[in-house]
Amino acid sequence: MPQDDPDNTKPKRFRNLTSAAGAESADADEPEATLPRLLRYALASPHSTNQLRDRLLGDIVALAPDMEDLATTWTDKPAKTAASLAKALDTGAVEGDRPALRTLADCVRILGIPSGPENHADHCRVAAALAACADKTTVSIEMGARIQAVVTGWAMVAAGTIIFDGALAFDVAQSEAYNRLRPIRQWELQRERDSRAAEVRESEEHAKAEVDEKHDEENQRSVETPDGFVRICNLSPDAAKDKKLKEVIAGHEHLIGTDVALAGTPDVAVIHRQLAFEFPYAISAIDQVLQDLVGRVAVRLRPTLFVGQPGGGKSRFARRLADLLGAGVWRVDASQGDGAVIGGTARRWYSAEPSHPFLAISRARFANPILIVDELEKAGTRSDYGRLWDAMLGLLEPETSRCYPDPALQTPLDLSHVSYIATANSVDPLPAPLRDRLRIIEFPLPSLEDIDALFP
Repeated sequence: MPQDDPDNTKPKRFRNLTSAAGAESADADEPEATLPRLLRYALASPHSTNQLRDRLLGDIVALAPDMEDLATTWTDKPAKTAASLAKALDTGAVEGDRPALRTLADCVRILGIPSGPENHADHCRVAAALAACADKTTVSIEMGARIQAVVTGWAMVAAGTIIFDGALAFDVAQSEAYNRLRPIRQWELQRERDSRAAEVRESEEHAKAEVDEKHDEENQRSVETPDGFVRICNLSPDAAKDKKLKEVIAGHEHLIGTDVALAGTPDVAVIHRQLAFEFPYAISAIDQVLQDLVGRVAVRLRPTLFVGQPGGGKSRFARRLADLLGAGVWRVDASQGDGAVIGGTARRWYSAEPSHPFLAISRARFANPILIVDELEKAGTRSDYGRLWDAMLGLLEPETSRCYPDPALQTPLDLSHVSYIATANSVDPLPAPLRDRLRIIEFPLPSLEDIDALFP
């Protein structure tokens, strides 16, 4: 493309390409700068569409000079000529063996195709191209959320779920993406407020934990534990004589002062095949959670929260995963839980009970069972007896769980090998400190394509 135009023979938009290129250079430090071209255009601000068309015009003229007139007309009348320009670029990509023109064609569709059923095929083309591009792109969590919101917006345009008469499909998809990202922005602001409010409380807890840990370390030094085993609980002879304590540990004597085995990691490939057979629509979730087991001798998963709409099978998936791992399962229904009972009940109460992780270990007879907390967001919020959410913080924190101060046994327990899986329909009600300790994995709903696999 010639750099000079002394006679001003080019259209006005074409003469402005120099300023558009400068703007693109100025955007080099933006997070979108490293994304593929298709995603950059889909994520762009609606206020910059004219500038984006100028940039795209320059690319089209550089790669397909024969389409300069049609492309120039498109920049002035995008809604009327986008379909014809995109079709011409697709034809040029095939006939001229210029595959790069296909991406330019999709960018033209993004910036110029109107909404409405008459452009359904073009909407589907853009939605599919964006989804494929997003799957191949590795980005930060924040950028991933933006990409998924825009991809979803275009998918809804393609499905005919949202239609604004006279509007470009780009604006409709951007509007839907903004609506989807707004709760995330509100959640981030709330998380910042919660984090600041929790700093003082956490500092106090850490100060107390340091004192407890020093005492616990002194006790642990005297215990020699073989590899593959964990000493869950030690009780001094004097403590064991306490009448109330005897009632509390009744039925759990096999954990007191003995080494408890760790359940070994089974064949991960076999588990993957079984879960993929039962949950073919959740391959991404399966891959993420099973990565934790690669190279591990004993079963151990990061604290994980599966989030998705009701009916997707989150609870069943968590149960099947735990069953296949073979380390033992303990389930807690958060919606029916009594406050902080998961962390144990103080010995002074007649209903004193050890923490649920301790009970899970006792039942499984392994030191690393899976504890499932179902419907986490529905846990009670009253604080007079403690909240389940707050009780979970100490259990999910590695340093605290290694010397967890059980209120019923009144002695530190090593619960650090217990794995936690939670399910929820939404993360919005959860406090920020709890969300920070959980790996959040989106769990999808099955689609019509999965019916054949799920029907048995």
